[in-house]
Amino acid sequence: MSARIKAWILAIVLFFLNIPYGIDAPTRAFIQSSSLDQNPVVCRQTQSGAEATFTLSMKQEYRAIQPSYQFSDFTVELFDSMDDVDLSLSGKHYADFQVIDKWAEEPSPYGVTWSVEIKDANDIIKVGDVFTLVVHLKIASGVPAGTYHLAVSPNYAQECIYPNAVVIQ
Repeated sequence: MSARIKAWILAIVLFFLNIPYGIDAPTRAFIQSSSLDQNPVVCRQTQSGAEATFTLSMKQEYRAIQPSYQFSDFTVELFDSMDDVDLSLSGKHYADFQVIDKWAEEPSPYGVTWSVEIKDANDIIKVGDVFTLVVHLKIASGVPAGTYHLAVSPNYAQECIYPNAVVIQ
């Protein structure tokens, strides 16, 4: 019986500890892999712009979240030169915001808008859960044809650089 009482008291304590944060706090899900790892997305430029879709495999690292309130810190930036990006401080294609100061302080060099859609997730995503995030990217009209690099940041703690990730025909 004492185990039930301890569990009940622990549940109450955890409830009150979560109040300052709320279940709608920004996510701390990290990118595990992406469809951009294998191939770039290819899109055509039209009068209304170019559209691309790619997926990110995400793993929840911090605490349980409700998917409908997440990804307010999600950003995507499209650029054509990696001259100012120092990837020597990171492993693979991951880099911190401090490394990519040029992109962190100003808007994306090319106008892009995006929306995200969560697949493979329950009503609550628990710590350790893996889910798929589908990113719908819309590139402004007038962006010239070519190959572009993509910086994707799901939260304030991770930014991933995908070189030659978007090809506009």
